[in-house]
Amino acid sequence: MESGLERVPDGVHTCSSLMEGRTYKVSVACVGTGTVKLVIGEQAPQPVPCDGTSATQRVQNSPAQLPINIAAASDATGMIAWQITALSS
Repeated sequence: MESGLERVPDGVHTCSSLMEGRTYKVSVACVGTGTVKLVIGEQAPQPVPCDGTSATQRVQNSPAQLPINIAAASDATGMIAWQITALSS
């Protein structure tokens, strides 16, 4: 559906256009050191360690526009990969 790769210091700040009411999966992986903070829409911030493991969050009954923000915590370095995938209903 949609994906990207960014440097940790730059972060990810995007607003994705989705089909309202559908279910999506947002996957994020960070490789490097430290931790990044993932915020999807109105959900609570989720820490994602930069150890190469993937973190996923399910977005049910999605809005038409879904903001995704990923910001580095102090001393975090590396790369962030993110992907939004539509799930079948």
